Amino acid sequence: MNTASAPSITSLSASTLARSGRLVIHGIGFGRRDSGTVRIGGATAPVTRWSDTSITAYVPEAAPLGPVRVHVAAETGSSNAMPLVVTLRPDGQLAWRFQADALYILQRPAVGPDGTIVAHDSSGFVYALQPDGGLKWIFQTPAFAYGPPSVGPDGTVYVASINTVYALGPGGTLKWRFTDATSQGVMAGPTVGPDGNVYVAMDAAGRGVVALSPTGQLLWNNPGTPSISEYGGIGAEIVFGPSTAGAPADQLYVAFDRQTDPRLWAFDLTGVQRWVVATGGQTDPFMQFQAQPAVGPDGTVYMTSLAGDTGWGLFAYHPRRGALAWTLFPDPANGMSAPDVGPDGVIYLARSLAYLQAVDPSGTARWQVSDGTIVDYPVVSPTNAIVFAGGRPDFGLPGFVRAYRVSGRLLWQIDLGQENGGSQIMYSRPRFAPDGSTVYFGTTILGGDPDDPYCYLYAVDTSRRPRERLAPD
Repeated sequence: MNTASAPSITSLSASTLARSGRLVIHGIGFGRRDSGTVRIGGATAPVTRWSDTSITAYVPEAAPLGPVRVHVAAETGSSNAMPLVVTLRPDGQLAWRFQADALYILQRPAVGPDGTIVAHDSSGFVYALQPDGGLKWIFQTPAFAYGPPSVGPDGTVYVASINTVYALGPGGTLKWRFTDATSQGVMAGPTVGPDGNVYVAMDAAGRGVVALSPTGQLLWNNPGTPSISEYGGIGAEIVFGPSTAGAPADQLYVAFDRQTDPRLWAFDLTGVQRWVVATGGQTDPFMQFQAQPAVGPDGTVYMTSLAGDTGWGLFAYHPRRGALAWTLFPDPANGMSAPDVGPDGVIYLARSLAYLQAVDPSGTARWQVSDGTIVDYPVVSPTNAIVFAGGRPDFGLPGFVRAYRVSGRLLWQIDLGQENGGSQIMYSRPRFAPDGSTVYFGTTILGGDPDDPYCYLYAVDTSRRPRERLAPD
């Protein structure tokens, strides 16, 4: 006979919260997660954490607006009701922000063909959100994200953790998983290729570069010659491009440091290694934790790396055989971000912490700007309208995000500010929606409350004129 008391809610972390807002429920007697539910306004709430005294849940999109009641149902009965006011998400240039139940979102968000945004955080939670910021579903992997999420043409979400790739269907249901049992973990990918297959690179002792069908079948694998491996990797995207200008994308590129022998590899989409070239050092403790190649519209492959006494430089490679097309060593260049390439072939990168640099496809420096603040992860919109980057006045201070014209002119800035007792900064590479109207990025909060850590996934509407605009058009 079960004599345990019914659950009791003692407090909520908020009295008013928008739909899809994060809510911490405090109390006693909540029991086990597998035998309990949270209901907000009569709708079942998605849950990320559950203990006997604390539950972290999200206000469901189906919750009615206005005053509602929060209940916890456990194996021992139903709790008391606590009041909560449910509101709409605010509308503005900051389209929305979603509070993730983790210390940080390091991996770049993904955008699906229907506009669904997917983020995978440091606690292993995978969030799928509607274009308006409404939470669709949550899935949890056993450990943190080992690479950026990717979305297939049918809406299937692919994520990686440790040495396993997960395919998630509607509602966050598991469709299949692929495990490389001998690998130490995923180094790059999973990334959906131009053929709809899923590509991933596995670390030392694993299968190497792997191609999976949309149904999870192993199509091929190639360990690479020399074999691919990464020392202290954090995850990267696999990038694709044509071996001949104007042709369809038929090659993929990965770059890894092999601890003391860094290389850039090219494979065709049938698994044949086309070429490999030695590169300089690929990692920088402040600007690039793991190499991320980029491909221009004509197929040219770009990387930033450290070339001995010459310092950090931008390297351009011919896609056919990997021959070096040109190099650029700007001054100063004590560290560089990964490059990003616009639709007109112009390359953008950050260097020496404080410089935003644009480079012509010919290898000639186009412009540089600096105001002494730190520049993080610049990316250019797919419409070539703006360059978007994070930044900070200095280490330890709250960060901001900025938009620049492709001429280098600063357009506007949005401050991320203090959050949860700490300094919030942009922490992932940004991702634009395909039409360039919205940009998404993840954050971390440095020095935040250790007892209730969280971070955010942001959506910024780049089509609106911001209140924080710094210069007239």
